[in-house]
Amino acid sequence: MKVSIAQFDIWWENINENLKMIEKISLQAKSEGSKLVLFSEMTLSGFSMNAEKVHVTEFYIENFKKLSKEIAIGVGYAEKDKNHFYNTYSIFVKGEKKASYRKIHLFTHGGEDKHYEKGKQIITINVNGLKITPLICYDLRFPCVFQKAAAETDLFVIPASWPAKRREHWKSLLVARAIENQAYVAGINRIGRDPYFIYSGDSLIVDPWGKVVVDAKDKEGVFTVDIDIEKIKKIREKFPVLKDRISGIDL
Repeated sequence: MKVSIAQFDIWWENINENLKMIEKISLQAKSEGSKLVLFSEMTLSGFSMNAEKVHVTEFYIENFKKLSKEIAIGVGYAEKDKNHFYNTYSIFVKGEKKASYRKIHLFTHGGEDKHYEKGKQIITINVNGLKITPLICYDLRFPCVFQKAAAETDLFVIPASWPAKRREHWKSLLVARAIENQAYVAGINRIGRDPYFIYSGDSLIVDPWGKVVVDAKDKEGVFTVDIDIEKIKKIREKFPVLKDRISGIDL
């Protein structure tokens, strides 16, 4: 299955301009034969703590549903549920919101926990036979959530707003998570800058052996790879790391 990651400079707190970019890039990915295009964390606003201003209304959700009739998409946004806000990543497929993941590990170093609530559930969905588990940015530093989902996951999707000054951590951790869990890992970052940080991009897709098969570097655009589900099965059968993993006891 062909999967694309999309890297661009997000318009700060400008939902309408970012929606235009999402639509443009999605149709480009479709023209290149992709079945799924994945965007970065808080695609519609940038990593804003101004949740009341940038949270997404039903109007935009309907736009994503409509767009997903052309190509499945994964997009990040600030979500309001009653009186609470969440850093959310949703995957839309064939006109429906297939799944929504709320970020479990909030970035306390940046004050995210003061503006958003923690998610409580890991979500894994099936898109055209590909089992996908989305996590978000800071979650990448916590291997436990990956290990919990690994046996049922072909592709981990990690949308992020990862600053350039910690880019080596980003790249190293993406490779490590792929190797540990014998799964593809797609890390989707942004480029450009917001009022607080500079972003170097470095969006990657890493295969189950830890080989980087897509590296967007600092370029804007769509980057596509064919995810080989059979490759995952063969690696796990030949080298059964997941079966040998100790769980349920204290070491």
